[in-house]
Amino acid sequence: MRKIISSVLLFMISFLSYTQNTVFTQTIRGTVLDEQSGHTIGSVTITVDGIRPSIAAMSDSGGNFKLHQVPIGRQTIRASF
Repeated sequence: MRKIISSVLLFMISFLSYTQNTVFTQTIRGTVLDEQSGHTIGSVTITVDGIRPSIAAMSDSGGNFKLHQVPIGRQTIRASF
């Protein structure tokens, strides 16, 4: 009986330590458009402010981009040529 209880406790401690190290993230995706013409813009660098290590992506020829593994919550996104 003690062996079973010890095994269950060991499993629970291992599981809890694993879940505490899990960071929930999101993927942000979008399209870069010229404000005046409405045309898509390629080769624009998209960054997330205040994140270390930095998270960045470049828009493709259709203006589309994806930022992976961004922490959950409000983020400030910047676009630059």
